[in-house]
Order: sequence, then C-alpha cells, then structure tokens
Amino acid sequence: TVVARSENLFGPYVNKKGEKTIYVTVMGVPEEDVTVKALGFKTAQNSRKIKSISLLGSSESVLWTQEKESLTISRPSSVPCEEAIVYKVTLR
Repeated sequence: TVVARSENLFGPYVNKKGEKTIYVTVMGVPEEDVTVKALGFKTAQNSRKIKSISLLGSSESVLWTQEKESLTISRPSSVPCEEAIVYKVTLR
C-alpha cells in the first residue's frame, strides 16, 4: 500500500500488489487541481502509466496528466459529495 498524505488528500491506496485499480480520496471540494506525487510514472512508488481516471458518483469526464514525477487531476466542475470525493485510477 502506498500512502501519500497532504492536508486534504488521502491515498493513493492499492488493494493488493499488482492490482490495477487505485483509489485517491480528497477530503472536501478541491479548490484547485489535485497533484499526487506518488503516481508519477517514474517515481519510487510507481512505474506504471495510467489508463484512465473516473470520479466515483459522477458521469463527468476527468481531465488529467501523468508526468515522471506526479499525476495532476483537474478540478471537477461539480462534485457528487461535498465531504469527500474519490477518484478511481486504472493502471495499464
């Protein structure tokens, strides 16, 4: 399990080694884009590229970019819940 915490970011969490699905939880409504340093494709915690990202409870498309050092997820225009949002990240 890889855990990277900031003031309002919890995760990313993986169920088992080799699992292709990771969940990233953001407490509250993000005021800006979310950056997850542990999910860059050349970090100590991750060496895999991302296939897709979805926001649980929403049909809105998620805009994101993955670079060597981090993953950046664009702030959603609307959120399904104001207490916390969860992104489902699928790895290749």
